[in-house]
Amino acid sequence: MSILHLCNTFFERELAGKAGNDLLAAFLQNPNFAQLQFLPYLYANEGEGLLVTEKPDTMPLPTYDLEETPPFQKVETWGYSLLAKNWADANGLSYFMPPWDLVKMVNSKTYSFAKSPLPGARLIYKGEPLEKKMVLKSCYKTAGSELIFSDTPEARIFCEAEWDRDLPVIAEPLVERILDFSTQWVISSGGEIAYLGATICKTSSQGAHKSNIAGDSPPSFVEEQKAVAMEVLQEMADLGYFGEVGIDAMIYNQNQLQPIVAINARKTLGWVALMVQKRKYPKEIIELSYLPSEKTGPLPNQLGPLKFSRQITIQILDRLG
Repeated sequence: MSILHLCNTFFERELAGKAGNDLLAAFLQNPNFAQLQFLPYLYANEGEGLLVTEKPDTMPLPTYDLEETPPFQKVETWGYSLLAKNWADANGLSYFMPPWDLVKMVNSKTYSFAKSPLPGARLIYKGEPLEKKMVLKSCYKTAGSELIFSDTPEARIFCEAEWDRDLPVIAEPLVERILDFSTQWVISSGGEIAYLGATICKTSSQGAHKSNIAGDSPPSFVEEQKAVAMEVLQEMADLGYFGEVGIDAMIYNQNQLQPIVAINARKTLGWVALMVQKRKYPKEIIELSYLPSEKTGPLPNQLGPLKFSRQITIQILDRLG
């Protein structure tokens, strides 16, 4: 079945009820969403297409805008989306997804929290006090966003916004992060679970995503992490979930493992790094980043009047063998 990609990196905003009811408007809520909609240029297969809000000057894939009816049969998204389903239904394309309530449940940080809570962490509900020296997380944290600390003026504003949506806040103690990594998986529609690989994750001092390293030897503790992840993935499959899943983990303090920091039941930049490394750099170790840059790269630097300040960069770190 011919595939049309739609890269909705506003996924977490839709989960949190912040994306609105219009697909075009959802992409334009943040310049990063508008630029990252072109990520399938890195991982789509030959013969597949891309659906975007506006066509760029250079199009390495057959590319269509939202007003067109592309000659494809099936829509495939970054993360499951009711907005994408509505577009697909209106344009006569197939779009398969698990029940929306299940999508929301497995992507909620409360779900991952229940599977692998950091010692000393807890859920904070409306009206409860904030402890000092804690890291605060949203149930539907946007990928790449910086951490919020309970001691800062922003903490109360952040918590009130979450509580107004009847969501708890996850509070975790500060730890010394030694290594962040992720394992990437896919659950088939028939419930079979496949392990795709692991990437090392680099983050800023504030917790924002910087890059993923793919192709290197698996990080320490990866087998222990995979064993825990498999139990959760099997539960997700039994509930009827299918699709890509990235599971973040970390090694902290005195070489302690938190096997599940977050469950990202969607494609991830770690998944993209693995796909790019396997297809284009099978004999190299690569680092894929999405950071401020004025250089040209695989994503457009401008779309109509909208200029972008970031770019995907792929760097070869070493050669295998």
